[in-house]
Amino acid sequence: MRGFRQLIASPFALAATGLALAAFMAFVLPLPDFSGAIVAGDGSAFDLDFAYTVAEAFERAAAFEGAEKAAFVRAHWTWDLAYPFVYGAFFLCAWAFALERLAPGSKAASAAPFLTLAAPLFDLAENAAASVLVALAPAREGPAAFAALAAVVATPAKWVAVAACFAGVAVLFAALGAKALRTARRAGPGNDTPPRQGAEAGRPRSGRHS
Repeated sequence: MRGFRQLIASPFALAATGLALAAFMAFVLPLPDFSGAIVAGDGSAFDLDFAYTVAEAFERAAAFEGAEKAAFVRAHWTWDLAYPFVYGAFFLCAWAFALERLAPGSKAASAAPFLTLAAPLFDLAENAAASVLVALAPAREGPAAFAALAAVVATPAKWVAVAACFAGVAVLFAALGAKALRTARRAGPGNDTPPRQGAEAGRPRSGRHS
């Protein structure tokens, strides 16, 4: 476990996950099979709004028909299944990298980064619930009712967790930058005190003697 914590806090892990996230957002998100498939012809979607009601969830699920329904389910179990792992890995490594340098060896540095896993877990829960709901549409009872309720809970929880992860990255790296700046100032040439020599070295620094 210690070796894993050291790995996710390494500069290599931060760079690798950051590049993976950037590549995913640049090349995968715009794909019609991904971004186009999660939105119905009338503009209905689950992923893009902060919150919605159970009744609205049923209406959105019913808006996906025929090929749209199959494309929606496929997108959520391919590209949108990978996306939470990609950004979740970046958040985990970014928090671990910063905390290990701000408070090395502390409990916060060891445990806090794993709080970021809430965001991808809620995202995966939303994907599963929305997929079941759309696949069963226009059903509104039994598993469909449970899926609608799960989606209503998971979607705002996902957005809150993602926002908290982004805010954490911003705050932690701002603190890391401030720490680096303080260290650089203390090590600056203006703070060097030349050693005293000769007779001055034997004199007391302050006070009078009678």
